Amino acid sequence: MGLGVALTWVAAVLLTMLARRVHLFDRNSAHFARPRREALVAIAAVVAQIVIVAVLFAIRGASTSPPIGPQPRYDVARLAVQLAIAAAAFSPILAVLILRRQGATTVGLSTRNLLAQVLLGVTIGLVAVIAMGKVAGLATVGGPEGLRLVAFLAVGFEEEIVFRGFLQSRLVAWLGEGRGWLLAGAIFALAHVPQDLASDGATPILIVDLALQLVFGLVFGWIVLRVGGVWATGIAHGVADWVGWL
Repeated sequence: MGLGVALTWVAAVLLTMLARRVHLFDRNSAHFARPRREALVAIAAVVAQIVIVAVLFAIRGASTSPPIGPQPRYDVARLAVQLAIAAAAFSPILAVLILRRQGATTVGLSTRNLLAQVLLGVTIGLVAVIAMGKVAGLATVGGPEGLRLVAFLAVGFEEEIVFRGFLQSRLVAWLGEGRGWLLAGAIFALAHVPQDLASDGATPILIVDLALQLVFGLVFGWIVLRVGGVWATGIAHGVADWVGWL
């Protein structure tokens, strides 16, 4: 699995470079009158999101007991719970966008180059299926797995909007492309610590996962900087996570 993930990341970078040779992407860098203030507000909103997610995971963990026997099938009710958690996590960012009257284009959701980004994201997703050796597993995908794909895509897009479209764009506007990209990747990795602690506890695996999330954040952050939006990474993020779960 680790090799498959690494191959997916390498392929994502190479495919993005190839896509830029055959299509002129508008990088569409966001501009803000007061970039420092916008960046600090974005950091505060993301910290609020991390706290909300940590609390929700703690509550969920305390209210559930280890399953005995086969786990229940994933259904619409479980999907609704996951979507509700994602919506709650997104609420601080949505509040900032509304209060500061900032639209979808400021979080990487411009419709320019939409088709090219979608094609790039789908291609990276297909590479993930092949690289992780899950092609045969697609034959057994049914309703529950399809619902999980919806959940993974929703969470993937939420994270791409928050950490790349929202946070990274403001950090880049304030600190410059290099430092803003690095800081956004580091915050993305640290944001997963509460979830890892809730699921696995404080184990050496935490350090490994932190490093993997950092690389993941930097690779996808680089792609967003190259193509000017989060449509490609949103699709690729959701599909790759789903394939990893299969």
